[in-house]
Amino acid sequence: FLCRSVAIDPRNRVAVFDLPSNVDLLLQGLSVSFLLHKVYLIPFKEFSIEHVGPKVHCIASHGPITNRSSCVASKYEVPVSSVKVKDGQRSTADINSQPNLSNNPQLLSQRPPTMVEPGDIHLLKSPQNQIIFKTRVPNVGKHVILVHFYQPLYPSFPVGVMVDGGRPYTGFVSAFFCPHGFGCRTQVTSGNRIELDVKNPELSVILTVPKEKALWVDYILIVPSESYDPDLGNEQPLDKSFDFITACGANSFYIDSATSSRFCVDSAKSLGAFYNNGALSCQCHGEGATSPACSPFGGQCSCRPNVVGRRCDRCATGYYMFPNCRPCNCGRRLCDEATGQCICPPQTVKPLCETCEKQTFSFHPLVGCEKCNCSREGIIKPANPDCNRQTGQCRCKSKVTGRQCDRCSVGYSRYPGCIPCNCNRETTQPRMCDPITGQCLCKENVIGAQCDICRPGSFHLDPANPKGCTSCFCFGITNECRSSNKSRTKVSEKVHILNFEFPLNVWCISEVSIKIREPYTV
Repeated sequence: FLCRSVAIDPRNRVAVFDLPSNVDLLLQGLSVSFLLHKVYLIPFKEFSIEHVGPKVHCIASHGPITNRSSCVASKYEVPVSSVKVKDGQRSTADINSQPNLSNNPQLLSQRPPTMVEPGDIHLLKSPQNQIIFKTRVPNVGKHVILVHFYQPLYPSFPVGVMVDGGRPYTGFVSAFFCPHGFGCRTQVTSGNRIELDVKNPELSVILTVPKEKALWVDYILIVPSESYDPDLGNEQPLDKSFDFITACGANSFYIDSATSSRFCVDSAKSLGAFYNNGALSCQCHGEGATSPACSPFGGQCSCRPNVVGRRCDRCATGYYMFPNCRPCNCGRRLCDEATGQCICPPQTVKPLCETCEKQTFSFHPLVGCEKCNCSREGIIKPANPDCNRQTGQCRCKSKVTGRQCDRCSVGYSRYPGCIPCNCNRETTQPRMCDPITGQCLCKENVIGAQCDICRPGSFHLDPANPKGCTSCFCFGITNECRSSNKSRTKVSEKVHILNFEFPLNVWCISEVSIKIREPYTV
């Protein structure tokens, strides 16, 4: 959107001009380049600083088609204990004064021109510039009354309010400029207070708009004082955190402006602007960068060869003396980035600095070596806690494992003693027992101190079963079962087959016999 500014006088005050009917306007500036869209001349009595500041219409959602967008619905919190009153009766406040507002085309419709979603709403304009809301509150006591309205035409103006809930109050609401597509909220004020004492459950609220103004009222909200919060007057933030985590959380939230989705890129820009309270200046280094401009996404300046840093203000690794950035003359080692003096990486043997010191391993020309950190309680020679120079593996005692020899092997517990687990290896999990307590870690369907009993609802303890025992399947009748004592055998002469019939509730069984020509297993 475009920006607005107001003319000021030599004392930096808003300038006031006494103008004739015909005016020539001259704008002049030295080395100035800007786009001039419109110039507004506002009568002194009608001017407000609200004419200068921008206001939000809605949060826009942009689709794949260029220059096409739609408003995302805004929401306002409605406390559970509050009373929302939408039905009101309009009336005439002053029948003797009826200014003609019909020449304003934006007042010909019942709905405000900025309203996004259709809905019933009350237009208050002369002569019907008054509305009364009547309701019943669940509990008497102190309440705060909020008005939800649309006001896209004027600077702020007061709207008279009369509240009667057993005790009459006279006050006002400030109908500030509100072009928001889903309306705005403000609270009723009476005598510099917003909490009004309601002594009678039957409550009436009357709003009266000045005869030369117009206002669209959606509803009023009556909130008990203990449930009121100033944030009730603000729309709730649009929570896109779940979408951002889902769409942009891969690769540790690394977002590339060239390959990432537009949603992720725009979200990252918004988060950065919010965190930094606006955009930051590039501040590219004059000698290390090729241009004073930087990337709009992330602020990375364009660096000269062998120069690094967001601002291009340091030599790359292996170079020294910024901004010239000469190569280090240290072989595979680092050098001081200011003087070029060679630096030995940590925990390496001088003067060559190419091998690890004792009790260290995994040499790297830049980061040096890593300490073994062998556990003296778990290694063979506590007086010599050295490790393999490449892998860092310490020399462990029997029944001890781990690179640092700091835990018991599988089947043992209570480091460093590492006593055997008293468990059935075939019915336990691969770890057999808890390495600290020694408690057996049974398979899913197995219980018992030594994992030797089927869990209720299962049967047949079998070492080959990944769950240890087979879950019962009794067609929903019961979950209790046991292993059968039936056995398998081969028959070759005759086999008796029981033929079941089910007349009514009686099971009739008849016996038949067949001859088997070849051996058959049942």
